[in-house]
Amino acid sequence: MSSLNESLRRSLEGARRVAVLGVGSELRGDDGVGLVAIRELERINPGLVKGCALGVYWGSTAPENLTGAIREFNPSHLVIIDAAMLSLPPGGARIIERGEIGGISFSTHRLPMNILVDYIVSSIPCALVIVGIQPSATGLCCDVDPAVAEGGRAVARAVARALVPLADGPHDCT
Repeated sequence: MSSLNESLRRSLEGARRVAVLGVGSELRGDDGVGLVAIRELERINPGLVKGCALGVYWGSTAPENLTGAIREFNPSHLVIIDAAMLSLPPGGARIIERGEIGGISFSTHRLPMNILVDYIVSSIPCALVIVGIQPSATGLCCDVDPAVAEGGRAVARAVARALVPLADGPHDCT
């Protein structure tokens, strides 16, 4: 996780307002890990959320429905957290480059991730960071694997550490 910590710190350097979008389905086991991360981020950083430096968005299976709210929040940076096949142990995480996101494929999202990312890049003027977390199982109606859930919480802590500079100043809530 230390390389993820460093990668996030570099990716979020100079951030003024950060939107974090959790993606996934809580009905499909480990696919819900993006929402585990969002829940943890809200728990450990309520001051940043209240101070308007951090916008937290529960994208679930239709993250495209939140692009208007994210655009209105006017972030300097947007972090998307989602389950992704990364050839890592369950719960392992890393930043995914935009070009690594494949073409149209099976997904629990209404809109495939590559199309969502293309839309965000063309319509929201901010830096984009995509964090993938390796799932173990994404079967219907199973719980998130404990190792994968811990991976989601670890990603949230890494994002929170990268956002420490935001905690120091007042933020414009408009």
